[in-house]
Amino acid sequence: MLISDKLSRSEMNVLQIMQENGINNEEKAVKIRTISELCGMSYFSVRNIIKSFYVAGICEKGRRLGNSETYFLFEKKV
Repeated sequence: MLISDKLSRSEMNVLQIMQENGINNEEKAVKIRTISELCGMSYFSVRNIIKSFYVAGICEKGRRLGNSETYFLFEKKV
């Protein structure tokens, strides 16, 4: 079963935007505000989605940018 089978439409939208924009390493990590602007979704919706991705191990925290945390997609290497 793919992880995309368990995601909501909003979660798929955030995941797709992050993949399309190459947000996949610590150097390319972005703030939640940036992702919400790219997706056209509210900050709080994106924040909740990113937090759930973080708990599930789909994304990781990058370096802090001022007071904001940044996030990027994380690929587990087995």
